[in-house]
Amino acid sequence: MRKARSDKMRIVTCVKQVPDERNMATDPVTGSLMRDTAGSIPNPDDACALAMARAMSESLNGQVQSLDAITMGPRQSRSSLRQSLSYGFDNAYQLTDSRFAGSDVLATSHALALAIEKTGGAELVFCGEKSADGDTGQVPAELSVLLGAAFLPFVTEIIDLDRDVITVRSKMDDAEYVIESSLPAVIQVKAGAVKSAPASFRDRMEALKKPIAVLSAEDLSSETPFGYRHSPTRVRKMVAPDRTRVPSVYRGDDALTQFHQILEESENMDDLSADSPRLQSYARQVRETDTCCDQVPDEPVAVYVEAHKKGFQNGLELLSRLQACGAKTIYAVTLVPGDPASSDESMERVLSETVGEELYRSLLRNVDTLTIMEASRAAVTTEECAYRLTRYLEKRRVGLCLLSATDHGRTVGPLAAAALKTGITADVTDLRYVSGQWEQVRPAYGGQVFATIVTPEHRPVMATVRPRIFAVDLQDDGRGVVAVERAHDVENRRTKILSMKTCERKTTIEEAKRLLIMGGAITTEDERDRLILFAKKHNLEWSVTRALVQGYLAPHERQIGV
Repeated sequence: MRKARSDKMRIVTCVKQVPDERNMATDPVTGSLMRDTAGSIPNPDDACALAMARAMSESLNGQVQSLDAITMGPRQSRSSLRQSLSYGFDNAYQLTDSRFAGSDVLATSHALALAIEKTGGAELVFCGEKSADGDTGQVPAELSVLLGAAFLPFVTEIIDLDRDVITVRSKMDDAEYVIESSLPAVIQVKAGAVKSAPASFRDRMEALKKPIAVLSAEDLSSETPFGYRHSPTRVRKMVAPDRTRVPSVYRGDDALTQFHQILEESENMDDLSADSPRLQSYARQVRETDTCCDQVPDEPVAVYVEAHKKGFQNGLELLSRLQACGAKTIYAVTLVPGDPASSDESMERVLSETVGEELYRSLLRNVDTLTIMEASRAAVTTEECAYRLTRYLEKRRVGLCLLSATDHGRTVGPLAAAALKTGITADVTDLRYVSGQWEQVRPAYGGQVFATIVTPEHRPVMATVRPRIFAVDLQDDGRGVVAVERAHDVENRRTKILSMKTCERKTTIEEAKRLLIMGGAITTEDERDRLILFAKKHNLEWSVTRALVQGYLAPHERQIGV
């Protein structure tokens, strides 16, 4: 990596102190999370960001003005800053004030952006992929918007830095990208991308001697756009899931035979395609028994659909859920690669050929308007997708916009939300229209609680929704009208895709349809390997309890629970 510039660069890393999930408890009466009993630890994903920032600084050979860390939180959040200082960081800044309390993603990003500017600005800002408590991964994207900087998501490697241009490798969904960007830039470091050795005892002791600068809300802005009052989203309630389990236990010589029969039956029920008779029947049962609204939403709603050879991600699921909630006017919007010589009709044909004629017609039959946006280039950046979606939502003034909770959707959504100064909820698992508000339910704190979130005053309400959550039971009322928006230059274009290659994306245990969990009874590699082969044979994903991780029989990412 080389660096050729006359002035020195400032590098900042944003870190966070999070509750220790291993020690969390819930109130047995209310089901609320008792965070005060948990203790706290530095956010695990931040270690990768710190390591990449430090490596970047070391590679620049004295061309760095300072390597700094910033956090927002109460006194105990200093532990994260001490960790940064033990890694060789020069300065540490703590934002602490009662007026910061209750900040959501937008308010947090606003405070961090002001702090970075107040302390001297930055050419590069590094962030971990996500925090362990909120688990949204949205702050880096929104921070970039508020700083007026480029955003580089899910970065696995910095390839080059030459004057005011940085080149990185990024892995999103099932593709690997090489992206070129202007500076300043916010870099979201993909979890696990960088391995770093822990700080030595001497470095940790030296870090205790270094000062930590404290900034209040007044130090940042007299207008105080912070905290709960200035947060678009509100947590309506937070409860622990029902952990009651009724296990089926099989013993004796026939136990394995019985288990095989159960697996065969479940494999026959594993068809989750949109036209699956089993899924259609199940969806009708859900519609008859599940009331997802107590009144009909009168505002238009929109779905941003990702079009590729596998279909529309969970776009049809989202349309079905909105119909079940009684939405009167539903829009869909998507982008297709640009071709200046193409006609409007050919853009429709490209979309139809990409996803398949049947899925394309199914989408049209269930929306009022499908807007096909032509991208300005063949390789479409998330920057352009977010820009075009923002302009689209500004024109339509919809009440709700849903995206898929893919890496792409998790990037485009918060970029657009920050530009619109509205709230966005990540990884939604339930959606209802209750008392005039869109209630969004999502897991938090590693799935130990479920939070119900609303955006009472800002529009549009925005959310990314996990795939395979809602059944597909479309009304097919044939309303679809196609609108085409031709390509135009994106203002202040900052990023460009230099190359892209498809790579196999491994199913995570969170996404698995069926899971085989190995417990503490497995004590040898041979026993583990036999069960892994068994899982593969029966199309199961495998995971483990904490005992196997502690026994060095499985990596931490395979662990279920705490």
